[in-house]
Amino acid sequence: MNIYFACSMTGGREFEPVYQAIVRALTEDQHVMAIAHFAEADVMALEAVIDPLPMYR
Repeated sequence: MNIYFACSMTGGREFEPVYQAIVRALTEDQHVMAIAHFAEADVMALEAVIDPLPMYR
């Protein structure tokens, strides 16, 4: 199953271990998560290299 995972990126990361556990469990069950990297500790560094302009066109 394709799953869209969303979580807080800048509004607080106190639940980051929970995000990671959810993503890990769903991935282990063979679900596809296109943006699973949102659960990672370095998400802001990963997102900084993406140009947001094409998304708003």
